[in-house]
Amino acid sequence: MKNECSIVRDLLPLYVEKMVSEDTAEFIKEHLDGCVDCRKICESYSEPQKIETAEPEKDNDPAPLINIKKKLRAKRIRAVVITAVVIIGLVVGMFAVSAKYFSEWYRIAGYVTDVTVDSSGKLASFVVEDSKGKKSCVTLDEETIVFCLPESFAANKFLEGEIEKATVTVEYNPFSFSFNEVGGSRMKTYSANIVDIDSFFTGETVTLSDGTEVEKWRHTFFDSYNLPNGVNLMYDYYKIFSGTNEVDGLTDEAEVKIVDYITSEGVVFDKFEVLEDAYEEYLRDGNRDYGAYTVGQETRLSLETEEVLYFVTVANRTVEGENGVEYRVSTAFDRETGEVIEASELLACSEQEAIEKLMDIAEIKDEEERKLIAESFSPENILFYQASISVETYAEGLENTVYEWGIGLYYEDVADAGIFKDWVFPEFVRSAE
Repeated sequence: MKNECSIVRDLLPLYVEKMVSEDTAEFIKEHLDGCVDCRKICESYSEPQKIETAEPEKDNDPAPLINIKKKLRAKRIRAVVITAVVIIGLVVGMFAVSAKYFSEWYRIAGYVTDVTVDSSGKLASFVVEDSKGKKSCVTLDEETIVFCLPESFAANKFLEGEIEKATVTVEYNPFSFSFNEVGGSRMKTYSANIVDIDSFFTGETVTLSDGTEVEKWRHTFFDSYNLPNGVNLMYDYYKIFSGTNEVDGLTDEAEVKIVDYITSEGVVFDKFEVLEDAYEEYLRDGNRDYGAYTVGQETRLSLETEEVLYFVTVANRTVEGENGVEYRVSTAFDRETGEVIEASELLACSEQEAIEKLMDIAEIKDEEERKLIAESFSPENILFYQASISVETYAEGLENTVYEWGIGLYYEDVADAGIFKDWVFPEFVRSAE
């Protein structure tokens, strides 16, 4: 207390003249309220004072003043932190409300029904029915943006009224709506800012064995085959990609032959057979717990040499329910002519000798396992990559393919084994021999 009194008494002249900061004045006032002696001294400054010849006692200990400054600084920091927290909370709250508002109130998604065109044949409005059966009318104007990721040209067809079956996501202005009579019902009508076509009916149908017609729908990354009641029977992920555009010096004639083969004879699974299988399971299940089948195939360039181009095809399909199978096959083409090279022509020995040597190099010793691998081996299941080969065997055949074994070997492991002809290998293997 003595030290604090000394500090206050030193500051009293400035305090009386109001030459101290507000925080210091508040501190001195609080002290005077509780200290009679200091208050009397403060009151005496308004009276004439005698000049003291003796120097008053002073306490030079700075600790109390430092503590006071710390308290004042802490108050300021607390005020700044509280203000910042309040501001951040308000901003986050505004973003949360905006996100909910824009994501749920500004969008509707569902199936397109009741398409209306104007006198010029352009799409004027349509009805969107969401997953809960709620219907909303959507109008279009010159500023409406329509786009379609599955196929860009489909957006124009949609605007011209040529696509009447589609699923869309519509972004609209919630402050601009009206109520109109649509199909005999009073319906809330919005003006669309953006129409995103998620999928659409291509106009193609497939007739199943019992006469049922299935519609083909185009999505961004796949096609789907749907029954008239809307049930999706099968997803078609077919993506035929030859990779011939990656090859330098390939003639147009050779490229045409390669692409023709891959897109016709190179197809592994018949998707329409898979579709029939899917329909049979749907009928057995009676649409209870039915899950759509899938079928897909993709072919890519895996290795190119001076004489040969190798492609690997990966095909997959659903067999029953959730069970799926995958099948991989390699196809070789003459680089100059584009003609197919039979897989057996790549071997320098018989197929039986080839698989026996490959199993020896891979150190497969179990006799029963060797027997099963040998019985299911086919040269087309030798896949050629940049630095290695992969031998994949399927024990149950193509109809119900189950992947059983895979043998991976580097080219240097098989180069001198007498399994393949010399021109089969990449140049770096032949130059090392």
